[in-house]
Amino acid sequence: MDLGIKGKRALITGGSGGMGIETIKRFIEAGATATATATDLKDEDLEPVRKELGIGCIAGDLPSKAGLDDFIAKTGTDFDIWVHAAGVTGDKGDPLQMSQEAWENALNIDFLSGVRMARPLCPAMIDRG
Repeated sequence: MDLGIKGKRALITGGSGGMGIETIKRFIEAGATATATATDLKDEDLEPVRKELGIGCIAGDLPSKAGLDDFIAKTGTDFDIWVHAAGVTGDKGDPLQMSQEAWENALNIDFLSGVRMARPLCPAMIDRG
């Protein structure tokens, strides 16, 4: 199936997890260039993904403004596709028993980091169609 993304540049957050890795594989199969990031890892922790998939991987503290600014300085904003697959599940078990800190951490990583990333990434993507 031709997805019409050959030659496009894709950014995948949560690129070291199962959903992120499978997304990257599909993009590569379709002829796109993929860059992955992971919020909860150090740069060297992404080496297995680099080796397995042969792509660029950059760790980023995306939930913080300073971390996001640093990430954008390294990668730029010249992406055609962005998949926000970053996410944590907080404390395992009963959601009613999750601590306030766990809920805030999950909200910050799962949702707010996506909002923060949309601001620098989306305007250029929209302009390019």
